[in-house]
Amino acid sequence: MIVKTRGYSNEQGVGTKKTIPKHVDYIFRDYGKNEVVDKLVYYHNIPTKYQSPKGVTQAFLDNEKYRHQKNAYNKQKGYQQNIIHSVDEIISVHAIDREKILNDLWIMQDFGKELMQKLAPDGLGVVVIHIDKDHIHAHCYRHSFKYKQLENTRADNKAFTGVRKLLERVQIERYPQLETKIVYNELEKGMKRKKKGKAKAQEKAIRYQERTNKILDKDLMTAALLDFHKIAHGHQHFFELIANHNIEVYYKGDKKIGEHKHPIEGKTPAGVWVGKRNLRFGTLKLDKEMIEALKNRNIEQQKKQERAKSVLSKYAQYRAPDESDKDRGLER
Repeated sequence: MIVKTRGYSNEQGVGTKKTIPKHVDYIFRDYGKNEVVDKLVYYHNIPTKYQSPKGVTQAFLDNEKYRHQKNAYNKQKGYQQNIIHSVDEIISVHAIDREKILNDLWIMQDFGKELMQKLAPDGLGVVVIHIDKDHIHAHCYRHSFKYKQLENTRADNKAFTGVRKLLERVQIERYPQLETKIVYNELEKGMKRKKKGKAKAQEKAIRYQERTNKILDKDLMTAALLDFHKIAHGHQHFFELIANHNIEVYYKGDKKIGEHKHPIEGKTPAGVWVGKRNLRFGTLKLDKEMIEALKNRNIEQQKKQERAKSVLSKYAQYRAPDESDKDRGLER
């Protein structure tokens, strides 16, 4: 079973007095051609005097004033406008069940009733069955606002998914003869299995982290490397900080963790291991320019030390002897 939804708003330059009749005419396009189908039209909260194609149009147009009143209030308050004037939910069953449905069209009306009562219990709507295609389907056309109320009948994704599952349960419990595939409830089972597998993987990761005392979270690893980059005196000091925090680096071509526990002379690591994944420095927001900047820090640090020696040498004769100087004097 497939359940689709579509909301209708006014076309540019065309008001609801033309758009609503257009949609009602489409839904009732086969009205009068099949007596059985005509008798199975379900009028949801529509007064008896309006229970006809033209009557449905008039009932919807009469209910429009409540949408306009709400929009006027929203405009005054600066709230969002309700531009959707009507909604069409379509319930389709597979062509494999065509003959079974033709022999009992009440099934489609039952599905439509369930949908209307769930999504718009206080709304205006009509359920019309179409049998002109291989896949028999029902149009559940409703006004976007409750009957004579300043409240819309909008259904969020969660509510609409709930209705889809409800209709499938109705199919399973009331009409087990149908072979139309169950889609939405099976999808939920798959999601539950996926969540269960994800939870199991997370639990396994936590146990591994406790056992190895390593950073296994990508975001935490990114934060750690960026912090090390800020405080490192230079290239060598940066990789010393990495090693001191139980983080293993990897070089291009490494296929397993622990392949190079110590730096390779003359080569710069390509990234680090996060659990069983080898992530490049670029992936962890540490680009090549930042790595090169560390090498420049080494040069700057050396120059700074050389400048310090040059300056201090001017005053060497006035420098107080430290403990090591005293020790050397005793030895002499």
